[in-house]
Amino acid sequence: MRKRKELLAYCGSYCGECPEYTGEIADAAGELMAKLEAHRYDRVASCVFPGKLGNLDEFSEMLSFISNLRCPGSCRESLGGVVGCPVKECCIERGFFACYECEELDSCQELRSLNQGMHVENSLRNLRDIRAVGLDDWIYSKKSPVYTVVKPVVPLDEIQVIVGAENIG
Repeated sequence: MRKRKELLAYCGSYCGECPEYTGEIADAAGELMAKLEAHRYDRVASCVFPGKLGNLDEFSEMLSFISNLRCPGSCRESLGGVVGCPVKECCIERGFFACYECEELDSCQELRSLNQGMHVENSLRNLRDIRAVGLDDWIYSKKSPVYTVVKPVVPLDEIQVIVGAENIG
């Protein structure tokens, strides 16, 4: 995917790499659902793996939910963008395209607490890279922007409860 300036969020996240924006995970979940349904996996599982896939209905519901998780648009694309985003509001108020222009980048608590800090290290890396080379050079460079969740949103023990700890591993 060719990088575009409007996909750089004010906070430094690059939406063009986000699986909710691209639909990558939603599409994969939908494809898995379709495969399971096409092969009537509920029946196969009950015959071939009796008792091993007891939460298959819950799993199917989760896949259905995930297959609909799509971002409505980046904070620059969607109408009004992210409502109430303190980072966006701060950038607009200061006339910044993104946080890389701010002297308080490394100490900003608004940026660090955004989305419970989920993408902060990656956002900071992107913003520092942009600051070092400039936005246009960063956009047109071959270096990929970073967009990876660095800390889990749902702790592993909660995931095990959802799918059944006895079915993991």
